[in-house]
Amino acid sequence: MAYDTRSHATLRLHKSGLRVNGVENQELRLLLRVARLRFTAINGLGIPLLDEVFKVANEYPTIRSAMLALAEDLRRGSDIHGEPTAPVKYHDSLAQLRAKIEQFQYNGASSDETLETIACVMLLVTAGFPGSRDNSCDWALHIGGMVSLVELLGSETVQSTAIGRLARDMAAQFSIGLFSLGNRSLTNEVWLTWDVHPPEIQDGEELSSLETILGYPRSLVTILATMSSVFRQSSTGDVSSSTADVVQRLFDKATRDQPLNPLLRAAGLIEMLETCLALWQPPENLSGLSMPVRLAVTSAWEVMRKAAIIHLWRGGFSANLLAPMSEDKKRSATRFIREMVLTMRALLTAVDEQRITIMNVMAWPVAVIANEASDNKALQQEILTLLSDPTY
Repeated sequence: MAYDTRSHATLRLHKSGLRVNGVENQELRLLLRVARLRFTAINGLGIPLLDEVFKVANEYPTIRSAMLALAEDLRRGSDIHGEPTAPVKYHDSLAQLRAKIEQFQYNGASSDETLETIACVMLLVTAGFPGSRDNSCDWALHIGGMVSLVELLGSETVQSTAIGRLARDMAAQFSIGLFSLGNRSLTNEVWLTWDVHPPEIQDGEELSSLETILGYPRSLVTILATMSSVFRQSSTGDVSSSTADVVQRLFDKATRDQPLNPLLRAAGLIEMLETCLALWQPPENLSGLSMPVRLAVTSAWEVMRKAAIIHLWRGGFSANLLAPMSEDKKRSATRFIREMVLTMRALLTAVDEQRITIMNVMAWPVAVIANEASDNKALQQEILTLLSDPTY
């Protein structure tokens, strides 16, 4: 059905019942199409990033403005022409947000104001800032702001709504320094301090909204967040007792009922983390996914696990690349990289042929591989081929 973009009659869009006029209908349908491919790592479970936001967009003009600004920005980047209003809409949304947040600092926030603000911030930070394609826009600064907002509003208030819980978890994962490629500023990593997924917790009976959007199993993210803390703290001094305690808890969970060499039980933090990664088991709660998506997702998780092992062996992105690995680790890393590249080729094909989008979240494993390619021309070319694929 074609809609007249000049019409001001309201239409129902999305299962949430959001009412929009003809112009907004076209803009937001574009946002939905793009979000299904770009902002959803695991297909077949809806579009969590937008599903919760759409539910409340009828009531809060700031959220609607942010959504329309992002939609307009996407349209300007496509072949669809029209009046470039996204920066205006975006700055209007941002001005309203700043005013509300400043008010929170003095007067506190009502439940409605909390819902509106956290939803808008989550959407803008995750989907990107209109007009910022040629500017890094200090993404780490925006993540820091999102973390500060969650802390300002308080854990009980934020976690009282589905949007608040999702925003909190996304801010926590975004804050992990290990994922912040090229960011040299100090990061307030909160995944561990907020206790998002304690080491003892089993994966849920179904994939969470966070996992559907960002693709990484929460149990693996806890290991990666711990690695990041160990690397960061080691570079500035000793590892804190709280971080060492998390490593021990991860190790205890991973090795429960496992026959281990007594020497391994007395190993250092890095060796314990390596054991955790070697024994890590991916979630088994994939019955809601089609078989092709299930295969792609489990293959991607194995790439993530192998990338984490290589990253641990190397000592992080700031480690000396000229420092050689042991021969055993070098052979294993070479084999892992070969397997990871082959898997990612297949995942790119899945994007192109089946619209399976887990490859969207594989930038970090690609960076880990690239970090090992300094003296390998063939591997460098392989990475360039992966990055230049139009589907990635």
